[in-house]
Amino acid sequence: GDLRLLLNERGFWLDLEKNHPKPFEDLFKLIKQVLNAAEVAVAVNMTLSNALPPPEFDKLVEFCIYFGENFSSLLLEQLRLTQDKDQHQRLFALLVSVFKTVGDKPLVAALGDNDWVLVSRAVGILTELNAVEHTRAVARLLRHDHRKVREAAVKFLGKAGGVLAVKSLGSFIAASNHDDEEITKTVIAL
Repeated sequence: GDLRLLLNERGFWLDLEKNHPKPFEDLFKLIKQVLNAAEVAVAVNMTLSNALPPPEFDKLVEFCIYFGENFSSLLLEQLRLTQDKDQHQRLFALLVSVFKTVGDKPLVAALGDNDWVLVSRAVGILTELNAVEHTRAVARLLRHDHRKVREAAVKFLGKAGGVLAVKSLGSFIAASNHDDEEITKTVIAL
């Protein structure tokens, strides 16, 4: 079915949750068992193929939060697969909002992925979340093979600040096996 139709039923679901919490919990467990979460993640991503007005975007964020951390991992996978730049940006914004609530474990796990696009975007989301507790993990990415990952790590560390971030960026500059543009961006981040 159409995900937007389900989102339009938000008032009904909120009323059910508020006034009948136990039946809502049981119903939602059943829905989660019946639905193929990967297909729902694809549907969420397809919903973002066009810009949504803020109230609809907020409903979509709430919907994704209901499905929790495991579902957010599936949405992160959709980020890897999304080629359209505008849709990619909308999904990125949705993920920032979702991860604020469900936690960032899937993002930290993504830092070890082989796909540089996913790794750089995971670092970007961690940057938006100001997740300074992951400074050490992101600092290791300064040795990543792909320049875009290193640039994302520099941006994160520049925003995070602190002794570890400064030392890591200083070591990155001292390594001197990077081009002038990359070193300039690092110095600016300091």
